[in-house]
Amino acid sequence: MLRQIPATALFAAGVICSSSASPVSKLVTFTVAPGTTTEVGLIRPIPSPSGFIDGVIDTRSYTGSFSAKLVFDIDSLVPQNFTFNSGSIIGSGYDLQLFTNVIYASPYGVKSTFYFQQAGQISYAPTTSPTPGLVDFDGSLIPSQQRFLASQGIIVTGRSVTGSQVNRITDDYINFPDSLPLPGSAKLTISQVSKTRYSRTLKAKLVITIDDEETILLPVPTNPALNSSIIKTEVGSITSNTTNFTVPTAFGQWSTSNKLTNPDPETLNAFGIPYAILMALNLPVTAATLPITIENTEYGSIVTLDLPADGLENPMSAEYATDLTDPDWAPLPTSHYLHGADSLDYGKNGSPTFSFPSGHAGFIRFVSVVE
Repeated sequence: MLRQIPATALFAAGVICSSSASPVSKLVTFTVAPGTTTEVGLIRPIPSPSGFIDGVIDTRSYTGSFSAKLVFDIDSLVPQNFTFNSGSIIGSGYDLQLFTNVIYASPYGVKSTFYFQQAGQISYAPTTSPTPGLVDFDGSLIPSQQRFLASQGIIVTGRSVTGSQVNRITDDYINFPDSLPLPGSAKLTISQVSKTRYSRTLKAKLVITIDDEETILLPVPTNPALNSSIIKTEVGSITSNTTNFTVPTAFGQWSTSNKLTNPDPETLNAFGIPYAILMALNLPVTAATLPITIENTEYGSIVTLDLPADGLENPMSAEYATDLTDPDWAPLPTSHYLHGADSLDYGKNGSPTFSFPSGHAGFIRFVSVVE
């Protein structure tokens, strides 16, 4: 005897799950957190008469704001892309001065030497190339895609040796803007502030961890025996945050695309199908039938549910009863999920099949819940 299934799927209680859903794209503005500072330094490498590495440090502060386009999973909040859009990060000026003894080539030997690096306020425009900027599984940006365009300010690095003139190198970003590599690493996190069935309020944080070291050559063309170098360092982090922003949930997206305003997921459409089921299967609100078929085989009746090609928008489950008048439907045992117990999980696609428990008659219904 062919076991029956309801003509329509029914709605029941449950909990929404997380997996991969349609990505959300959002343009947001980050503001550098107040009090953000790093340590800049000059280090004179060995050889020196004492055998110790001499150095000096100063504090540098950062301000500014910039916009970026985020692409992330609507439910797990896992970021997929991060692309700088506009704005700038502004580093304060600093003044580094180092007196030390240096061993030069013959005939000079040990000479008292004065190194310095003086910087004015520098404006860095963060840029992404090529776009979109990819994001690793842990939220880390790909460093090779992110750069800092220095377009304002000047840095002068110099050295004076007893008995010789000062020689210096100037980075003039005002007249000669320069695209600089990301000075370390950057990590994006997106977190939830609050949630309704229809939208999520979120905030994002980007932390640029600076661990930069640059060797600057200070040659004396007329007297190579006085050639020297100095190491410039910067260590610290630049933390920036967005204000709260709102994105729709999967159910909110489905509602909007179907021209519905905050509907109850348990509401039935004109053909008696709950909105929650339609959303899970990515069907329009006008859908008259569900992609459910039943086949009578020598092993018993088999139910097939065709899932969306892009995956379920909400997890589903199957329930079983022997009598439609019974208010208490039991979960269909997972042994009757013929494509596996996870075949109705969030993001699943394909055409999973289901069999009936022993008996001559019965009913299967599919349920989904929007919380």
